[in-house]
Amino acid sequence: MTLTKYLLTILIWLPLVAIAGGKGKLVSGPIQGHTTATSTKVWIMVKGATTASVMLTDTAGAYQKKVMLYTKGLAVYKDFTPLTFHFDSLPANKVYTIAIEVDAKHYKFDRPYRTSKTDVNDSYQFLVESCALSVPVGLRWLHPGIEDRTYKYARKTPADFNIWLGDYLYYFPKDYKTEEGMTKVWIEKRQRKLIAKFTAAMPQYSIWDDHDFGWNDSDSSFIHREHSLELFKKFWSNPEFGTAENPGCFFKFNYLDSEFFMLDGRYYRNLPTDSIPEKDGKFHVFPVPPRAAPNKTTPTMLGEGQLAWLKQGLKESKAVFKFIGIGVQVFNQTSSHEVYWHYQAELQDLIAFIKQEEIEGVIFLSGDRHYSELTKTDFDGLYPIYELTSSGITSFRYRASKKPESINPNRIEGTLADFQNYGRITISGEPGNRVCTMEILNNRGKQLWEYSINQNDLSFGAPQRNVPVKVE
Repeated sequence: MTLTKYLLTILIWLPLVAIAGGKGKLVSGPIQGHTTATSTKVWIMVKGATTASVMLTDTAGAYQKKVMLYTKGLAVYKDFTPLTFHFDSLPANKVYTIAIEVDAKHYKFDRPYRTSKTDVNDSYQFLVESCALSVPVGLRWLHPGIEDRTYKYARKTPADFNIWLGDYLYYFPKDYKTEEGMTKVWIEKRQRKLIAKFTAAMPQYSIWDDHDFGWNDSDSSFIHREHSLELFKKFWSNPEFGTAENPGCFFKFNYLDSEFFMLDGRYYRNLPTDSIPEKDGKFHVFPVPPRAAPNKTTPTMLGEGQLAWLKQGLKESKAVFKFIGIGVQVFNQTSSHEVYWHYQAELQDLIAFIKQEEIEGVIFLSGDRHYSELTKTDFDGLYPIYELTSSGITSFRYRASKKPESINPNRIEGTLADFQNYGRITISGEPGNRVCTMEILNNRGKQLWEYSINQNDLSFGAPQRNVPVKVE
């Protein structure tokens, strides 16, 4: 071969090699998102891809559906592209296998994909957790051997779906200063193996708290809040993200005879100063970065539009249990940290509405505090309001047992867990006598305590019982 022909051959083959080497690949997922009896959402992340498709096949071989997306122009950073595939009009209550194709590469998965149950009297379970800190490599000596261990046990815990109550990831100062830095954190988090296996194990729902919204204790003045919301939409497959009039990460969904109202405590959060009143009337000051604009309005956690949305949803709900999820604690009256209790005007307005409209079955779910507990708060003319705080699944522990908060008069004795943990809630029982059983499990999946609430305990005029805590 002459030198000319040799060079010509190289010039012909080099582009083909480059094209072949540039084929896209699957780098994260699949994660099953919002699911009903006849629909589901599937999230994946690809890199360097032109097309991607997801196919569901009924395990009986009677039904198959494929959705394909073109990825051009959808990358969020360096050819990384998060994608959500929507499957509607599926046969009810079926089990599927899933196959993914990214350009010419095929991926198959063993985990069955299920649509929701249909019998409203069925028993079901779901997990709740928050504060999933992934320790940077240089700091792992502070947190040896346990930063992701809990996920191995959580993914083996039987449940129909999972709810994140905020702080799924943590933005550090170097991250939230730029939109690019925030995007990189999401991409890195979704490629961590143990948490990826957990999120792939069951349908996932999520709201945010301060660390996966912006800086520590961040509020509506966060200058990158719009970008933060766009990232949240791209990396979670919730049923919705706020409303057309009021954007945010809040949404609601039903599962059999329960309804879930998942709230956004950041996008509209507002304080007249940078301080939160402590119980003794003093102020606890949190240092924050420069704000987009000073806060001059009445303190609010949810904002007028979101609060109206919540009230309307509660009023219309026919669910036996109505779970209200929010990133921060609600009824902790002993804490000087971020608690909804500090926003008295807005919170008392909500409690008054529940009382006035006689809305039964309300239970609050919260995260944030790096410890778990179950509280029971009494209000005149209203059944006791329970709040389960589930935190944190991998984060540094907050030794609440050695802090002033160790004395919380509303805490149900035996339910404080100030180390890595996660929660599970089971709904069971006959119609008219449904039972909500709450439990907290440690970082090896062992039950720490269990507490049951009958639906009739959450009704107006019903006699209240003292329910013993089952402690392992």
